[in-house]
Amino acid sequence: MTNRDMEILEFLTLSRICTRKQVQELLFENKHQNVPLRRLKRLADDGYVNRKMFKVENTRSVYVYYLDKKPSKKLVEHDLYITDFLVKLIKNKAYENKTTFTENIIDLTFNDKYKYHDLRPKNRNQRTSHL
Repeated sequence: MTNRDMEILEFLTLSRICTRKQVQELLFENKHQNVPLRRLKRLADDGYVNRKMFKVENTRSVYVYYLDKKPSKKLVEHDLYITDFLVKLIKNKAYENKTTFTENIIDLTFNDKYKYHDLRPKNRNQRTSHL
């Protein structure tokens, strides 16, 4: 397993669901789309991740990668929008670790029992003074 594979698994642990395009945007920028596709396929073939085709945004079907419970057809687009949001936060260095954003603007928690993210604005009184 490569370091990039570990980065993919870390990201998927955080996001719980993603597409090749999202992985490419975050971890394989400036690489051909086949590079992340090969890594994701290898992780799926080796049993580290699961994948299933979903029709997203009325386009052709794309593979959606996930770790445990298969995503709901009704919620897959919504979950992928959340993943898009996380990708943007991480790329813009607004994300410090799995539960805290550097500027204390947003709380992110993940409920393992119900498999959902909770994104909430911080109380205005708790924000840092340099915002």
